[in-house]
Amino acid sequence: MNHTPGPWKIVEGTICLHVESEDRSFSTGCLCFRDADPWANARLIAAAPELLGALKALRAQVPPYSLGSSILARVDEALFKAEGKVKV
Repeated sequence: MNHTPGPWKIVEGTICLHVESEDRSFSTGCLCFRDADPWANARLIAAAPELLGALKALRAQVPPYSLGSSILARVDEALFKAEGKVKV
């Protein structure tokens, strides 16, 4: 499954924030957070495509044992989660 390509941007509405793709083919809907900073959450969501790309590039370039197995395991877990894959 492919995600909507970035960049994604934060759009401020009259009562809430939402994140959408440049071509507006993707939008999160209203982002309202009771106990958190909505801007911090919106920035994290908007950065998702770039973060995924960075993790993929890191994984492709880094030899298996150069960062330590625990760091690469975290990278792999994040990639599996983002791509909806089952960890083997």
